[in-house]
Amino acid sequence: MELANAVEGVVDKRKLSRNAELKAALIGDEYAQLAATQYMARAAFETLPKWMREAVEAVATGRGMYKGTLVGRSAARVHGMWMLPWAPFAHEVTLPSGKRPAGSKALRGAVYRWSPLRDDEKEKLHGVEVTDAVRTCIDIARYYGFVEGLVAMDWVLAAGKATREQLLEAAAKMGRFRNKAVVLRAIACAVSGSDSALESWFRAELIERGVGGWRFQAQIGPFRADFLFDEILVVEIDGRSKTRDKANEVLRAERDRERWMLRQGHPVMRYYYEDLRDHLDRVLAEIGDARRRGHAAGGASAASGASGASGASGAGRKVE
Repeated sequence: MELANAVEGVVDKRKLSRNAELKAALIGDEYAQLAATQYMARAAFETLPKWMREAVEAVATGRGMYKGTLVGRSAARVHGMWMLPWAPFAHEVTLPSGKRPAGSKALRGAVYRWSPLRDDEKEKLHGVEVTDAVRTCIDIARYYGFVEGLVAMDWVLAAGKATREQLLEAAAKMGRFRNKAVVLRAIACAVSGSDSALESWFRAELIERGVGGWRFQAQIGPFRADFLFDEILVVEIDGRSKTRDKANEVLRAERDRERWMLRQGHPVMRYYYEDLRDHLDRVLAEIGDARRRGHAAGGASAASGASGASGASGAGRKVE
């Protein structure tokens, strides 16, 4: 279901003065309260995937405000921007005054940001005011750091919302602000060729941890490897939950692809969403062990010929 369709089910209690029956029903268990005046049928809401529930709640928060703008993770959800699925979600808003309302006027559970915005940094989506995609990804980087910022910026570039030059221009227009160096680093490392938030997150972690000697989306014959280490080891990132969620034809295609790469001298390691979310250190240790075995078996000469792809300067470059 598209977000536009999901938010059609959000009911504004303030507009129900002539519908006493529905207004009374909102008090019971049949409806979930998403914001002070915003409700949705519980059965419909609970069947939505987690990211869409958060997006619907963000829209409801925006609709429940008389004035103000959704920023940060709330704005990102409304845009459909890539985010880390396990990152704690927050209803982030900013008011023209830049202050948090006093007492009961404050939205329950909302994070109020002091975030002066120009008119060209805001737009309307699904009936609520949000920061535009460029300002949103910049805010994600400055509020939550390089890794989460890079994921958001990869989405902006991949979705064609902006170019790297436009991101740099937007950051420059904001003048001085906290964590600007983090924002500029994320912009420098962002690429347009990522296929998923998980790929972007893994790439960001490699950069952040100083792991070099790899290329992203490297072309190998007719195939493209998610990550190619030392010009030898292929690492594939799969967002699906292990093999149980895959159709047989998908599994066969993956196995045929991996057999072809192995015949060309490229062993393949595949990792899934749960592997990276729950055991990232172990995954990186396994990759490190495999790289050392490759060098011991004679792969060092191949890796030394790929010095241009190692270190921070080569990390994350997309191969066309």
